[in-house]
Amino acid sequence: MKVEEVVLPGVGRKYTITVKSGDRIVIVVHSSGKRELQYFEAGEEDEPTVALDLTDEEARELGAILAGEPAASVLAGI
Repeated sequence: MKVEEVVLPGVGRKYTITVKSGDRIVIVVHSSGKRELQYFEAGEEDEPTVALDLTDEEARELGAILAGEPAASVLAGI
């Protein structure tokens, strides 16, 4: 897995994660707390296959799930 980080002046930071298959996940962390998550299939450079906007809370919960932690909404019974 390869991770690249770029500072986006006035916006925040962009992280590009390339996995073994060549697929990429691009995460833009805005200074405002908004997160953009984009998925690019291997060989696709222009348009993401999937794009999501996440709130700070949603991004933190997703991160916890990926880290193997129980989801806060599950723990809260939601």
